[in-house]
Amino acid sequence: MSLSLIFLLGVVIIFVILTRRKQMYQTAGFDNRFTKWIASQKWLRNPWWSGGLVFLMNAFYFGLTILILYLLMFIHIPYIHLIVMLIAVIVSILSWVTVGSSYEGAKHSRYKMGTLGSSFYLIMFLIFLYMYINIEPSYPGEDTFMAAIGLIMAMIVTAVAGITCFICVSFRRGLK
Repeated sequence: MSLSLIFLLGVVIIFVILTRRKQMYQTAGFDNRFTKWIASQKWLRNPWWSGGLVFLMNAFYFGLTILILYLLMFIHIPYIHLIVMLIAVIVSILSWVTVGSSYEGAKHSRYKMGTLGSSFYLIMFLIFLYMYINIEPSYPGEDTFMAAIGLIMAMIVTAVAGITCFICVSFRRGLK
């Protein structure tokens, strides 16, 4: 399976998830204790606190996924990293939809919350962009092409994650 096909498949899956959020929300059965607990917390009615919660969730999921992928480098099971990344995407989107649907606030407050929560991915995008701009060979004659491709993929993934996070958290059209 080529890298381009994997990226295309990922974009299609994200598009389907974003256009079918209401159905995903209903079939997943989010009428549970966790959603009710989030909705009952007074401190989460503040867009800055709830945006900070989304920011911390993003940082935790990103760090946990990187740690798991690092540990999987020592286990030689083919394509297991793709399954881990798929699970991370699903868990992240479900978390974003849960927090976004639990938040009761004005439209501009939702935008504040979404902007603050998805800013983690903007920061990661800028870090990868900085690394891409300042890429240098470790030794004379080293080809940095693969490192550049990896950083470009990382920038694409973080940009898509940031946009998806902002949409899931800020726009609840049709969710309630």
